[in-house]
Amino acid sequence: MITRGRSFSGYEKNCCFLNLGSETTGSSIKFADISAASGLNLIDDTRAIIATDWDHDGDLDLWSTNREGPRIRFLRNNLKEGQRSGSVSLYLKGTTCNLDAIGAKLTLKMGSRKMTRSLRAGGGFLSQSSKRILFGMQKNDSEKGALEVIWPGGQKEIFEKIIPGSVYLIVQGSGKAQEMTKKERKINLPESRPEPQSQTERARIILTQRVKAPLLEYVNFNGNLKRYDPDQDGKSPTLINLWASWCGPCVAELSEFKKYYSQIQSKDLQIIALTTEAITENNSKPDLEKAKELIKKNDYPFKVGVTDAKSLRLLTLLNNQLFSRERPLPLPTSFLLDKYGQLAIIYRGPVSTDQLIKDINLLSASPRAVSEASFPFNSNDGSELFKIGPLDFAKAYQEGGYLKEALLEAQKLTDATIEKKDNSSTNNKAKAWIFIATLEQSQKNWKLSAAAYQKAISLLPDQPLLKIQSGVMLWMAGKRDVANATFQEIAKSGSSNPVILDTLGKAHQQIDREKEAINFFNAAIGLRPEHTPYQINLAIAHQRNKNPSEAVKIYRKIISKNDPALNAKNNLAWILATDPDDKIRDAKSALKLSKEVNQQTGHKNFATLDTLAAAQAENGQFAEAVKTINKAIQSARATGKLQIVDKLQQKAEIYSSKSPFRSNRK
Repeated sequence: MITRGRSFSGYEKNCCFLNLGSETTGSSIKFADISAASGLNLIDDTRAIIATDWDHDGDLDLWSTNREGPRIRFLRNNLKEGQRSGSVSLYLKGTTCNLDAIGAKLTLKMGSRKMTRSLRAGGGFLSQSSKRILFGMQKNDSEKGALEVIWPGGQKEIFEKIIPGSVYLIVQGSGKAQEMTKKERKINLPESRPEPQSQTERARIILTQRVKAPLLEYVNFNGNLKRYDPDQDGKSPTLINLWASWCGPCVAELSEFKKYYSQIQSKDLQIIALTTEAITENNSKPDLEKAKELIKKNDYPFKVGVTDAKSLRLLTLLNNQLFSRERPLPLPTSFLLDKYGQLAIIYRGPVSTDQLIKDINLLSASPRAVSEASFPFNSNDGSELFKIGPLDFAKAYQEGGYLKEALLEAQKLTDATIEKKDNSSTNNKAKAWIFIATLEQSQKNWKLSAAAYQKAISLLPDQPLLKIQSGVMLWMAGKRDVANATFQEIAKSGSSNPVILDTLGKAHQQIDREKEAINFFNAAIGLRPEHTPYQINLAIAHQRNKNPSEAVKIYRKIISKNDPALNAKNNLAWILATDPDDKIRDAKSALKLSKEVNQQTGHKNFATLDTLAAAQAENGQFAEAVKTINKAIQSARATGKLQIVDKLQQKAEIYSSKSPFRSNRK
């Protein structure tokens, strides 16, 4: 039902039916549709409705809750006083039945009139009307009447002397109606008349999650085959417009595009306007003469052509995959695509040039701005309670393994215009370039990574750490002279800054220049001799430089100071357990150190468990080593370190063969 375009939710008018009662005797028609006459045929998509004399004036008012706006509506019954002043209101109280007397049947006789009501619990979807029973009557219907109540359980009771225009409490078994003081309720809500609502296919739909557009082929009016390829034409945003020469709004829209084309062109937007007149229902020969005349007469400055059934079907499928209701596309319909070939906005019906230009700016806006613009009214979606950073969406894509999407999200920030004196937008743009640089680096796209770092540096020129990482990427990309010049410049300007020197050391480790790394680490330690992390970095550099004995000395020096550096202990234990040199290995010390480290880490860290397994194997405890390495495998797998899992499994095989592990020196 939904996919065929029938109403299920939204733009569904309410209906009101009048019970024709005795007038329908012998007829199949029992109810009359008075929806329009009653004024209740509102396009509210109402979910629940209750009837109650809200203002206590003797007629029933209505409250409704709706799926669409307004979410709640009050419909006040404004009968003239003479038509309602004789109404009788009744409150019921059960004694032997349930207290509210739910299920009671009431019949009021006033002169020749006889009216029946029932007291029910629940009257609709998650709703219940008032338990006050109202018999609506005109003024002076009768002097007095009688009320018959059939209580739940079947007991019948008569209450006499019911006076029109009164309010009574009816207590089960009392036999007498207790008159109550009439209440008044003033309604402070401002009155308004529901405006007539017309249904239209016209809409502007902003996508909060964009989808890739298909490749589209069309023929221009010179007879040449053309195409829109979202992967190749992604240099600027594109508007795909569907039109027909017989469609007045289409022709008017094309004229407006032509009139304001200079403004559109200034936003770097290309328009491809395609007529659908080549598609016929009965496969008859299409008549394109009027379309050709229109094109010749107006000489539009943008691309125009003729779409075929395949391209129209692709656009229709693109629309239908976003919406459950499969409706034919109205004319005109336009699809605004960003420069990456992703569908951003759909226009059903004409779009003004002013709106189009505003929406072009929206293409590079933040996800928050796009989300706010996608709603037709101001609202709070709860996101204000959760701070979302400019790059959070890109990072989420990266963590999920969607690297292409992560790159596109980051590029949206790099494309954003920086306002004058707006440091936050400059920083956000620079962070986006840094994110792109690290993303390209992870894919070993060294040139692209270096270029992205250069973009970030152009925005933040006083960040030496950025320049260092840029130098690493330049080196990896083969531009070693430029990289060396960068390193020398930073080393000279940062010679008194241990952080910069330490970072230079790590950078040279990345490009396997261990001797240079050692020099930088020694320089950093010279400025901060007691800083343990610098000493650990130096020890690792000696270890990588095939000098494990020097690394052992540094690690022992750190530990001798009662420094709680677990990294130093774990690294030392690893060398003592796995180094190929018999003179360096010390099985007992390795086991002692690795046990201490794992006791402090709770035997949950795969790296320290790996060291413990190596130390156990070195001491001949192969069964224990296998158990420990399996724990390390579980820990690594739980944290998603699949490459490390493979290496640990190889070690498990070595220990199972009752052999110790030997590390390879570079």
